Amino acid sequence: MLDESHRERVGSRDVGRKAVRRPSLLRILLAGLATCIRRPSGAVGLIGRKDFFLAEKYSELSDHYRGRILDLGAGRCSYSSFLRSQGHSVVAMDVADTSEFGEVVPVVFDGHTIPAEDDSFDVGLCMFVLHHLDHQAELLAELHRVVRGTLIIGEDLRENAWDSFWVAVHTGLIHWGRADRGFRSDAQWREMFGDLGFVVRRRVTIPRWRLPFYPVLRAIYVIEVLKPDKVRSTGVAGALGDQGQPGS
Repeated sequence: MLDESHRERVGSRDVGRKAVRRPSLLRILLAGLATCIRRPSGAVGLIGRKDFFLAEKYSELSDHYRGRILDLGAGRCSYSSFLRSQGHSVVAMDVADTSEFGEVVPVVFDGHTIPAEDDSFDVGLCMFVLHHLDHQAELLAELHRVVRGTLIIGEDLRENAWDSFWVAVHTGLIHWGRADRGFRSDAQWREMFGDLGFVVRRRVTIPRWRLPFYPVLRAIYVIEVLKPDKVRSTGVAGALGDQGQPGS
C-alpha cells in the first residue's frame, strides 16, 4: 500500500506533466479559427475578405515598403488597395483583370515579360504567386530586371508529407494556375534564389495554424536585388554579405 508521502510525490509529478502538456490539435484549430474571425488590425479596404497574413506581410516588414512598388500577381487587388490606403505608390499587375477594388486597375501582361523598363520599381512584391507557375525562375529574373531595390516574396512551403497532402488539395481546388512543380521547401527556394544571384536578407515565418483550413508552413523572404554595377563597386564578398548565413 502506498503511503501518503508517495502519493503526494506522484501527484506533484502528474501536475507537472499537465503543466507542460502541449496544446491539442483541437486547441490549435480553435486558435486559428479565432484568428480568422478577428479582423486584422489595419486591414483597410479588405472588403468581404480578411488578409490573414497582414501582420507578416506588412506590419513586420513596413520599413521595406518605399518608393514605387510593383505588386506582381495582384489577383483581386486587395493588398494593392491596402497599400495605397497606407500612402504607398503601387502598380498592380496580373495576367487578367480580376480586381474587386474600383480604384485599382491592374496592368495585364502575358505572365512572362513584365511590361516595364529596367529598374522601374524600388520594391517588387510577389505574394503567394510563384507556386502557381512552372516558369518561376524566368519570372524571378524579370523581377530582378525591373526592380532596383528589394524583392518581397511570400510562399507556401512543402516541408513534409503533411504539407504535400495539403498543397495537393490546394492545387486541385484553386481556379488560378496549376503548376506541376510549383511548391518547394525552404531549402529549395533558397537554392533557386542563390542560383539567380539573390541574397535573402530576412525571412518571416507564418505558422501553420494561421490558416487552419489550409495548414501549411509559409515564409516571406526579403531579398536584396544586386545589380552588376553594385557587385563590381562593392566586390562580390561585400555585396553578398550574409549569403553564407541566410536570413531566419
